[in-house]
Amino acid sequence: MKKIWKRPATYVFLVSLVLSLWLIISLISMNVLPGKYIALVVIIFAVFLCAAAWLSLHRKRSERIGGLVLSVLILIGSIAGLYYVKTAQSTLKKLQDTSGKETTCVYVMNESDIQSIDQLQGKTVGYLDSIKPQGTQGVLDMLKSKNIDIMARPETSSMTMVTDLKNGTIQAMIMDRGYLSSVADLQGQENLENEVRSIYDYAYDANSKNQATRVTNQNDTFNILISGIDTRSGALDYSSRSDVNLIATVNPKTHVIMLISIPRDYYVPIVDGDGNVGASDKLTHSGLGGIESTEKTLEHLLGIEINYNVKVNFSSLINMVDVVGGIDVNNPQPFTASSSGETFSQGNIHLDGDQALTYVRERYAFANGDRERGMNQMRVLTALIQKVISPSVISNYGEIMNVISSSAQTNMPSEDMMKLVKKQLEDGQSWKIYTYSLDGTTGPNYSPALGENASMMYPDEGTVFNAKADINAVETGVTPIYTNHES
Repeated sequence: MKKIWKRPATYVFLVSLVLSLWLIISLISMNVLPGKYIALVVIIFAVFLCAAAWLSLHRKRSERIGGLVLSVLILIGSIAGLYYVKTAQSTLKKLQDTSGKETTCVYVMNESDIQSIDQLQGKTVGYLDSIKPQGTQGVLDMLKSKNIDIMARPETSSMTMVTDLKNGTIQAMIMDRGYLSSVADLQGQENLENEVRSIYDYAYDANSKNQATRVTNQNDTFNILISGIDTRSGALDYSSRSDVNLIATVNPKTHVIMLISIPRDYYVPIVDGDGNVGASDKLTHSGLGGIESTEKTLEHLLGIEINYNVKVNFSSLINMVDVVGGIDVNNPQPFTASSSGETFSQGNIHLDGDQALTYVRERYAFANGDRERGMNQMRVLTALIQKVISPSVISNYGEIMNVISSSAQTNMPSEDMMKLVKKQLEDGQSWKIYTYSLDGTTGPNYSPALGENASMMYPDEGTVFNAKADINAVETGVTPIYTNHES
């Protein structure tokens, strides 16, 4: 026994034993692998450990070396397995960080001599008390606490305040960060975000009510809102316009997904996070009230219950395309992107990350504008889903998890995600993905978020009816009939 404890191989074996047991316990606690896979892992490690122990105890030096080699292999396998487990756990934790935050900024023109809030002393500062009053009041209170006396000028609308800033009527303006990009959507304001700069950012908690309505059975159909925030805005934990609005109806029993695209300019009653139905506005502006407002607005429009939501920074999500080696999309019509001049041919095309981002952002090249852009977004998302669930992603697992964790947030509990993964591993079936896009007619109307008239899309009730019918079809296990595309 004394000789055994003097051998380095003994300690290598003990470390490999501890790590392999740690790995097995971690896999069981995650509850993501089916029982048959857990049993297979246990058997493999048990066989290797027994063989390593038997060889390590042998008198012959050559066989003890064999035991050492086996112990090292077990050690490497255990470390690799624990890496995969810990990476998955870290990704899930980041995905579920849905704490809502807001930022209200003090903006000045780029050419202004004002560099800090101290220089606002005696200056005229515009503000809106009807939009994000908590943030506006927070900035005003901060200025007061620092004994900075300003001439506060209440403004009637976001557009009026921007105009006053540009013509020098006011020297600074207090505005929620998300609303700046909304004003930049208006005609003549396309370069606004490059014309102004913030000299002070006031961040505060938004008291998010983003709670999931969980399904109880892993075979139950559920609806997910996929909200793509304004790509020019900042982090995911801040409210921003919802420029991509997709409803995914998922039936785990039939392995069917129905993707419904709703145009960002849809003129619909905006429902707040508490369920209060307010005035009509662009759907994209619901995101300024948090993803829970977009979710409840779409529930009201389609008459459905949305169980979970996912907020995506579409620019960073596109990095996923590069991580998985690009995607293949069937492009129905050739077009040239207005932003870059890049041409996309008709038929099957291969896209890298930059090309995919250009592809999903283009709308001016199409006669039906935003509707076609929504369908292109679904084409890219469909191709990405098919690539991510393929076995080839295992070779780049760590980087893929890292991109996912920085590109999305969801209120889906980790247990529900693990159930889905576990069921997919058990079934191993491919998924059918159907898509449909809502339509409408374009015209001007008043936007409460802007305080000005803006271009809206009035819903085509026929397409709304078709979307409801296709969602119901997937829920009841029958084939959708109004789908634009199947893959």
